[in-house]
Amino acid sequence: MNKKLNYFLNIKKNFKYILYLLVFIVIIFSIYIFIPKFFSYTPSLIQESLKKNSRINIKNISNIEYDFFPTPRLRLLGSELEFEGDFLEIKDAEINIILNPLSIINHKILDYNKLLIKGGSSNIEINKANQLFNYVKKNRRKIQFIKNNIILFNENKKLFEINKSSTKFNTKNNIQKLSANGLFLDHKISFFLENKPDGKIRIKLKVPQL
Repeated sequence: MNKKLNYFLNIKKNFKYILYLLVFIVIIFSIYIFIPKFFSYTPSLIQESLKKNSRINIKNISNIEYDFFPTPRLRLLGSELEFEGDFLEIKDAEINIILNPLSIINHKILDYNKLLIKGGSSNIEINKANQLFNYVKKNRRKIQFIKNNIILFNENKKLFEINKSSTKFNTKNNIQKLSANGLFLDHKISFFLENKPDGKIRIKLKVPQL
């Protein structure tokens, strides 16, 4: 009887230690991700970092907010992005700079893993699509688009626009592909821009409701 009692007492004691350890870890982690709230991220720091790491010029940085949910990030409202080579231009969008969790307390540098583009519009030059795919291939920091209007141009002439699209890049069988699902003339549409191994660009459209 005493052995059983001692066994359960030991289990209860060990459980308390584990619980205290977990609470301590949660508190430390919460403090860690909350610290950047007190940092002052300047427009010049963001401009220099995007220019150096992603070859992007950013304009109209009017509001900079730090959010730690769902992951640590900086939110920039109403900003514009211009990519070197003029193959892609983003206007009036919410830019989420997804920060590297391991270096968020170093306020002197801006280390990020991904750019998340919400809303606004993206102007893509079809005749410079190869430059776009080469950029995505070489750039280790991913770019994702959500509810973004894609406007396609050919030599500065507007072809068509896809509204509220979600866009992603992927590579399969040595074929690079831009896939976008959104609305065209109030109809659901799937748009594919493919870069073949021989460098030729192929455009595919699917409109299920027509």
